[in-house]
Amino acid sequence: MVRVIIALVLAALVITEVVTGVVATLFIIGAGIALFSTLISFCGLYTIFGINTCRVTSDKS
Repeated sequence: MVRVIIALVLAALVITEVVTGVVATLFIIGAGIALFSTLISFCGLYTIFGINTCRVTSDKS
């Protein structure tokens, strides 16, 4: 949900022309990445930093 909000804020800043030029392009790319990662339920940064938010525990008896 946080990534969707970030993407919407970045897109709104570009659409309302608060940011322009290269920064606007970077914002659109960032918004696209945030939305794409939300749609596929995968965050590449989690993999890079070794973060695991899966609450599934293995039962080793």
